[in-house]
Amino acid sequence: MPQISALFDTNVLIKVFLHAFILPDKTPYTEIYNAIMAGVIIPVYSRPTMDELLRKLTRPNELTKRFKIIPADAQEFVEGIFYGLGDFVDGVEGVDGECSDPGDWMFEEAAALGGSDYARPQFLVTDDNDLHEEPVVKKLAKLGVEVVYSHNFAVRALGVTL
Repeated sequence: MPQISALFDTNVLIKVFLHAFILPDKTPYTEIYNAIMAGVIIPVYSRPTMDELLRKLTRPNELTKRFKIIPADAQEFVEGIFYGLGDFVDGVEGVDGECSDPGDWMFEEAAALGGSDYARPQFLVTDDNDLHEEPVVKKLAKLGVEVVYSHNFAVRALGVTL
């Protein structure tokens, strides 16, 4: 299977973490995790996207309390996925995006800029409807980046059957 580059929204990666470590069952999220670990998917990330994921998985909040997430385990997951297997995008802080939620601009801009040598990801994988808004989808499509929901990504890119 050829390598696939993808930028994942924070909420998708939280589901990947939960289904890989806390709720170990066969879901599209565990398939995404397995594909990342096997080198089939190259996750694209930026400092802001990684920081948001670390913050949501390691600081006390409803999610960490409900699932009894151990901060060190979450940190190891994030660093392993990004530092060990990912493709870093630099220079995305403070850039305005098309998305109606300014909190999601970092994903839009990281997808537009791309990773090492500015090779853009093939996919922006998000379950956030704000990132599926027409201006965002059109902008990224012109750059060769497809915005997809996580289940559609798992089916189309990985051949997962739901």
